[in-house]
Amino acid sequence: MIRTLFRTLLSLALALTFWPQGALAQGPCPSQTACPPPNSQPYRPDSNNNTVWYVVGGIATAAIGAFIASRLFPTPERGLPPQQPSNNLPSDPPPIQPINLPPPGAGAPGAGGSGGKGTPKAPTTALRKGFNLPPPGETRFVANEVMLDIPSRVSERQLDLIAARHRMVRVETQTFRLTGRTLHRWTFDDGNVRDMIRGMVRERQVAGAQPNYLYALAQDPLPAMNADQYAPERLNLPEAHKLATGSRVLVAVIDSGIDASHPDLSGAIVSSFEAAAGNGASHPHGTGMAGAIAARHTTLGAAPRVGVLAVRAFDPRTTNGEGTTFNIIKGLEWAAENGARVINMSF
Repeated sequence: MIRTLFRTLLSLALALTFWPQGALAQGPCPSQTACPPPNSQPYRPDSNNNTVWYVVGGIATAAIGAFIASRLFPTPERGLPPQQPSNNLPSDPPPIQPINLPPPGAGAPGAGGSGGKGTPKAPTTALRKGFNLPPPGETRFVANEVMLDIPSRVSERQLDLIAARHRMVRVETQTFRLTGRTLHRWTFDDGNVRDMIRGMVRERQVAGAQPNYLYALAQDPLPAMNADQYAPERLNLPEAHKLATGSRVLVAVIDSGIDASHPDLSGAIVSSFEAAAGNGASHPHGTGMAGAIAARHTTLGAAPRVGVLAVRAFDPRTTNGEGTTFNIIKGLEWAAENGARVINMSF
């Protein structure tokens, strides 16, 4: 409202300012003595033309004044709130954080110079993701083997060339659906596991490498109680069996093999799988674990109605039974493919 009134007044002021002076003479005389008597002068036809031009000039001046006022004081669009004056200046953009890059050679182990003479150490190849060295001081792995993750699309000829470059022998290959990976077990005669893993980093077709770790069976001494009833007494099983006995459930036991002829396991073994090499007698540990789970005659297991999937991933020829990463993964794959609902690994 105020802006409209101001524009009107501004237009009127501009019109009066630029109104021709002659137009003022057309108004009434201030006194009778100063004005000539009517019809004292002859009629001049150009006087009407001057009046028309005065009117047109006034309208044009008013229009120009209205235009100038609209530019200086614009009216907000309908439906939109009037623009509020703001004294807030735009804030400065945040400062750009510089990227801190390490100096050349700072990230390589042993790259710092000591200033002494002698042959400098060769730069160590940085490990890629998927290449895992054994932790410092760790020795529980096969000393002349590595596990490699190589996609199945790599041809046999390419695999042979990689093995030849590192003087290694391809021993075993298997694709595992659980992980979607194809794992290889390769052996070597010269060198060590850490150097072999570092050397494989340069092979772009190899996705990962790690040691083939060794695992030992867990064998704690039995407490001073009836050994035949160790598990039932320890777990208070009679109360648990009031709720469930494991009927129609498959349990995989990945261990050192199970003696299926044991009377307490009669009818419990559904299927078996030999993940580890060798065909020696079963180690007592695997049979004991299976009995603690599924014994159903002289002694009572934790779930006497389950079916047992026996997986031998540990070599029974060793004193305590030893299993490798590769064989344990093979056992897991087989157990999953055969419908195991529970997998027991006591190591």
